[in-house]
Amino acid sequence: MAVPSTYAEDSLLEVQMDACYVAHAFEGLGGNAIPLMCIGVQPPQRSLVPIGPFPRRVVLLCDVSYSMRKQIKVLRATVMQVHKELAVDDFLGVVVFSSRATVALPLTQKKSIADLEPCLRRINSSDGTNIEAALHAARGLIEADRSKVEAAPADAGVGVPPTVWLLLSDGEPTCGETHQDKLVELAHTAAQKCHPVVIHSLGFGHHHDVSMMCALASAGSAALGSY
Repeated sequence: MAVPSTYAEDSLLEVQMDACYVAHAFEGLGGNAIPLMCIGVQPPQRSLVPIGPFPRRVVLLCDVSYSMRKQIKVLRATVMQVHKELAVDDFLGVVVFSSRATVALPLTQKKSIADLEPCLRRINSSDGTNIEAALHAARGLIEADRSKVEAAPADAGVGVPPTVWLLLSDGEPTCGETHQDKLVELAHTAAQKCHPVVIHSLGFGHHHDVSMMCALASAGSAALGSY
């Protein structure tokens, strides 16, 4: 299965997702076949807004709940792939969440990330799934970095490129707010506070909640995200 490259009209970031199943690989991650995913993060082929001096900012929201326990290796690989594809001046932040959310990597310029391993060690399965807490943590991470995402001078002719939030989850909340409409409202409010934000989502596992993941991808404060 391949998901075509998509990018939001207001975004300076293209997210390309490809997935396939490889037989007889990592039997513990779902029988005799597992999904292998590759996410490419790169500038879009066409620019719909002027490209200014601002580096891109990407925040990964990683679900490490018990229901994601069979996806942990793939989740770590996804984080490594996104890190690999970013330019040296881009920023990466990582939030991990189960029943609560913590910042595994503050928003940090790639060239300043000497070692991603401490962040990857935080990606271990835990208990419940609290998407609400993840949204609050992502908002807090951006607000802490507010001075770095200020608008360009009025005469520069350049707007602020959206921060991209990429939700990596099965979309099945078990604690905190669990209702889809309420979570979408919370996501939109958090995105508005950190405007502009584009939210993309990537579902993990055969039984992830497609409706939830699609709805959350529509909750950004800039352009429509993708699922």
